[in-house]
Amino acid sequence: MFVARDGARFMAEGNAAMGADRHGKVRYHGTWMQQPAPVPIYLIFDEKFCKTGSIGESFACWDVSHGNLYDWSEDNLREVEKGWVKRADTVRELASLIDIAPDTLHTSVERYNTFATEGKDIDFNRESDGIAAIRSPPYYAMELTPSFINTQGGPRRDKDARVIGIGGDPIPRLYSAGELGSIYAFNYNAGGNVGECFAFGRIAGRNACKEAPFHA
Repeated sequence: MFVARDGARFMAEGNAAMGADRHGKVRYHGTWMQQPAPVPIYLIFDEKFCKTGSIGESFACWDVSHGNLYDWSEDNLREVEKGWVKRADTVRELASLIDIAPDTLHTSVERYNTFATEGKDIDFNRESDGIAAIRSPPYYAMELTPSFINTQGGPRRDKDARVIGIGGDPIPRLYSAGELGSIYAFNYNAGGNVGECFAFGRIAGRNACKEAPFHA
C-alpha cells in the first residue's frame, strides 16, 4: 500500500491503476485532475511481499534515485542494510522510523487489510485480486519518488513560440517548443508531442535566430 506523510492512502496502488491514470491524470468525481503526489510517499509491505523478489528493477535505465545502472538485490536485504528500505517488527515501530504517527499508520494498515479480506476496496476501488493483506512481520517501508515520462501544460506560448508572461505579453527572447507549454494542455494526443517538437522547434529556432545578439 502507498501512504503519504499523514499515514493515509491516497490512490489505488498497482500497475492497473497506474495504467489507467491517463498520463498523470485521474478521474475524480467526474473530472480529470492531476494525480496527487503528496510527497514523501512510502510503500508499506510485509515479509511475505518482501520474499516475492526484487522490489526495484535491476539495471533499469530510468532509475535516477540510485544510479542509472544500480543492481537491486533479489531479496531486497542489501537495500535494507543501506537504509533505503526501513524494517521493523511492528507497524507502529515502522511508523516511527518514517516520521508518521504510529496509531495513524496502524489504522491505515488495518483498514487496508479489511479490504483485502473482504475483496473490495471501498476507498479507491482497487482491483480486488491485487490486494493482499499486510500481516506478516517484519514490516517494511520504502520512500518512493514520483516521476513522469510525459508532461503537458506549462508556460503559455503564442503562435511564434514566444513564452507569454503573467501579464499577457511575450517575454523577450524566451521561446518554448514541445511539451513545455504544450498546446494540448490537459489532453494527450498519441504522437502529438513529437509533431509539436518539430513544428514549434522550427518556429522557435527561426525566430530566435532573428534576435539581435547581446552586446558585451
